[in-house]
Amino acid sequence: MAKSLDPFGLVGSTIAGRYAVEEVIGEGGFSVVYRARHTLWNHPVAIKAFRGFQALDSDARDVLLRAFVQEGAILAALSERTTAIVQARDTATLVTRGGDWVPYLVLEWLDGETLEAVLWHERRVGLPPRALNEAVAFLEPIAQALALAHTKGICHRDLKPGNIFVLGEARGEDRVLKVLDFGTASFFSDAQRTMAEGRPALRPCGFTPLYGAPEQFSASHGVTGPWTDVFALALILVELLAGCEPMGDGPPAELARVATDPRRRPTPRALARPVSDAVESVFLRALAVFPAERWQTVGSFWRALHQAMGSAIREPAPTAPQRSIRVAPAAAIAIALTVAASATSDHRIGRVTALPRRSVAPDRLPAAATDEARPSGSAARRARW
Repeated sequence: MAKSLDPFGLVGSTIAGRYAVEEVIGEGGFSVVYRARHTLWNHPVAIKAFRGFQALDSDARDVLLRAFVQEGAILAALSERTTAIVQARDTATLVTRGGDWVPYLVLEWLDGETLEAVLWHERRVGLPPRALNEAVAFLEPIAQALALAHTKGICHRDLKPGNIFVLGEARGEDRVLKVLDFGTASFFSDAQRTMAEGRPALRPCGFTPLYGAPEQFSASHGVTGPWTDVFALALILVELLAGCEPMGDGPPAELARVATDPRRRPTPRALARPVSDAVESVFLRALAVFPAERWQTVGSFWRALHQAMGSAIREPAPTAPQRSIRVAPAAAIAIALTVAASATSDHRIGRVTALPRRSVAPDRLPAAATDEARPSGSAARRARW
């Protein structure tokens, strides 16, 4: 992977007296992700430093800092309840040598690849799509993590294969899946609303058109919420079944038409995948155009899907309670929440006009407002952060 520039000038410095910053891993519209090493534990961590706050006055910074710390606490609390959400280790702010005020998160370090990279590689080598029971079992930990978050009133709003990380062999029994970028979307949305009139405005929180729900393309369809995650998870599940993106691979405007057309629902049968009437009905509801017609949470969607399949929901493996997010064992599996998460093929990188997997700001289609940096070549198939 080609190294990104260091816009904050943090490489070579030590943050908070304990995080020695080693290199930039990825850079996007909202943030820069660094690899650092905990100087006491001597193991890697990811530091996600957010941009866009340099011009704020002290009052605005105080408001945003409270929201930012709350998001970090939410992420930490969720990751203590399930192993399928990346762990937050610390959250604070720093002032760069250039005088920029920067909030940042310290997260577990990941060594693996995104589901986007997995699917790209599987298509490249000709592996067949997964059967329904295999696809459901594969996404089970992600569904359980989202269901847990939804019971707490928290939603992701940018769920996609690039935000699902796979450790181990994707088709092996020992794989581990993690949800990335939990809380970041809502943080930027809330921060935008808290800005007082006349203060510098933040960019609208982005989403990814290939997995965007109708309400993300146009507010006329309703507001975002847990049902938005239902739509995205259903699309990802269909992609595992069909071996291609359910809404196609066109420009954002075309994806918006597909997402909002009630006659063109991207269900398994629409992509020539044989499923029972009961299963197809579950997908039709999960992919309904209007949020009120969908399953309202991932938990309800997943229970209905298991019922339609005639299978029981597997209980999540218990996790040891963590007294403090600062005393996680040094041998814990390495995880990173990173804007460099999305891995893709070289020919996609060149398709600037379509931008199929890049985040865009609502109501600004087809202009891109990406919050991801994409590795190319061999790095597209294997990402270590």
